[in-house]
Amino acid sequence: MNIIPNLTLVALQFLPFIVTIVALYFIAFNPMMDYLEGRENASSGATGTAKELEAEIQTKKSEILSEINTALKAASDKRAVVRQELVEEYNEFVYQKRQVAEGVIKEAINEIAIEKSAARQEVRVQAENFANEIAGKIIGRNIA
Repeated sequence: MNIIPNLTLVALQFLPFIVTIVALYFIAFNPMMDYLEGRENASSGATGTAKELEAEIQTKKSEILSEINTALKAASDKRAVVRQELVEEYNEFVYQKRQVAEGVIKEAINEIAIEKSAARQEVRVQAENFANEIAGKIIGRNIA
């Protein structure tokens, strides 16, 4: 058995191997590498586009939130103005009704005072009549 290989045999076996490798490079490896690089670029491009879109979405979202906050503040301010107007109208209404009520109360007080005076006068007259009757019955004659 020979430890050193036959160089002619090695060269003859190496030649079809090299031809097969070169043929596979042009037929399968090169197109497959081009396809994989294209896919990698498309994937990277899509990732970049997705990141750009995400940044654009965040910008739009912050703009929309800012507009919403502005609208909420405007609505709150308008609500406060309207509430203040309603409170003023309410206070004016209550003031007018109180004025009317105070007028009615003053009229009622005057009427009560007049009726009280008339009732007092009538009670005084009746008291005098009762006193005269009682005195007349006690004395036994009519006292005028």
